[in-house]
Amino acid sequence: SSDVCSSDLSEESRMQVEAEFRQLCQQYRNLENILGEADKGPRLPEASVTKPEEFSYSHAEYLAKYVQKEMRLGDIPIASLKRILEEVYYIKMFYLKFEGSAISTVSPVFGPAILLNAKNRQWRRSYDLAHELFHILTWKIFGQVEGRDCVASQKEEQLANAFASKLLMPEESINDRVKASVNSNGEITLSQLDGIAREFDVSLLALVYRLGSIYHKKQAEMNLYRQTVERHISQEVGFRQSFEPNKLPQRYCDLAVRSLVEGRLSLLQFAKYMGISYAEAQKYLVGDGDFKDEKIQFSVA
Repeated sequence: SSDVCSSDLSEESRMQVEAEFRQLCQQYRNLENILGEADKGPRLPEASVTKPEEFSYSHAEYLAKYVQKEMRLGDIPIASLKRILEEVYYIKMFYLKFEGSAISTVSPVFGPAILLNAKNRQWRRSYDLAHELFHILTWKIFGQVEGRDCVASQKEEQLANAFASKLLMPEESINDRVKASVNSNGEITLSQLDGIAREFDVSLLALVYRLGSIYHKKQAEMNLYRQTVERHISQEVGFRQSFEPNKLPQRYCDLAVRSLVEGRLSLLQFAKYMGISYAEAQKYLVGDGDFKDEKIQFSVA
């Protein structure tokens, strides 16, 4: 059994990916322990319900609004979400290439962690990040902390999708953008919608579904919109740019370099943690003079 929540993976592939993910998370925790940086972040926001059968879509929406406010994510949440999760709440986040979408866990050993697929497009990773954040915030509610083999229920997955949609595309922000773009007949072009989707780093289809929720569109109408969007995407000449992320988070790298420079991590260990050769690791110790013990003083009132 496993306390890691993953999807779309064969058993063998899942075990390999989970093993590498766990190793990276354990190394991260080791670095935190070496420098006394473990468990310093604030508590993550919690849902207002405790029983899975009581968790409704309105609870998912409320949790999304609460997270947006508590984490001070602003008008365009994705612009700061990843940085705040990593640098403020100390969630361990890595990127690997694998078959699947994303993996999350809340480990008693190294805490909350998320693995995203580096092969996915940038906007898909944004959505997966918000989706996995829901699993982390509701870990105790849905029983994943008990170490069961994690296959999230269909309801839990739908709630996670609803949470992600509402977190990444706040109603007021989206409404403002649409109002500024519609013509006198209340119409908006797909190109204009695509521009809004890019701003919020989501797919055009995800935005259209969110608009359907905000403006209470019926299912038949949404089906027509979906078909129109899919035709637009298939005929589109240009393709939205997507960057390939770094495998290791910046804080992880910073902790590793500090541990090396302060003599708390050997070159061999540092090379292993950073996934580089011994020769490349040596370059991190090349510099003019010994600066590792230099200090500056602030008078704090």
